[in-house]
Amino acid sequence: MPAIKLATTTSVRDTKLLDSLQTQFASFTNDAHTLDWAGLVVGSGAALNLARQGLADVTFTHSRLDEFIFWGQRYALDRKHLCWNGFVLVGPKTGGPITGTTLEDCFGQLLDNDEQPTPSVVFLSRGEVNASGTWVREQEIWAAIGRDIPCNIIIETNTSMMDTLERAWKNYNNAYTLTDIGTWYEFLSENDDGPLDDLEALTDPYTDPWAPNQYALMPVNPDACFLTPARSQNPQGAEIFVNWLTSDPSIINNYLL
Repeated sequence: MPAIKLATTTSVRDTKLLDSLQTQFASFTNDAHTLDWAGLVVGSGAALNLARQGLADVTFTHSRLDEFIFWGQRYALDRKHLCWNGFVLVGPKTGGPITGTTLEDCFGQLLDNDEQPTPSVVFLSRGEVNASGTWVREQEIWAAIGRDIPCNIIIETNTSMMDTLERAWKNYNNAYTLTDIGTWYEFLSENDDGPLDDLEALTDPYTDPWAPNQYALMPVNPDACFLTPARSQNPQGAEIFVNWLTSDPSIINNYLL
């Protein structure tokens, strides 16, 4: 049986959730099915585009509107909600000019700073190249404020969330960035909580109106990829994986960073 090709996001990999799922799923199927995500861990939008090309059997992403478009275009056989975490703004622990308590307030203050003659902050954006779910949420918050997106303070990393946090900490003198709380916790763990001397989560990942971050699974429709020779090769395996992962909440709920 060929491996099940899984196109997914950097947060799912960087939090080590993929490794946990691989082990649990292999046990469930007695090693009859394995997951393969080599070259398929990117931003959510990019993951869906890989699936459009027939390069994946299933997607595991967190960009709700893009997922519904993908499903509506019949590239997916189904869309199943799997789990949530929350978005937070991370920034300098002391002395930073962003003092809001909600994401919308903080983004508004970032815009105010951008309009100063000499802006004093840096905001690291995941960037448009990967079309990540985090980048999409950035755009949604800027749009909700109703002002032009800042042009002076944004630096697009076009890389993973973990790498973006690393750059915020070490390369840009404790810049601000939007992150999912799971990757933030893993980032702290991998660095022995060292970043806490300089950075902190400035908003609440559970109560902020812009925090909810939904992840979903979609088995790819192989018949929608008929124009490419790389069409999805293991729809049966994808169905088994999706049904297994969505049938038992403890598979995800019992996973701890």
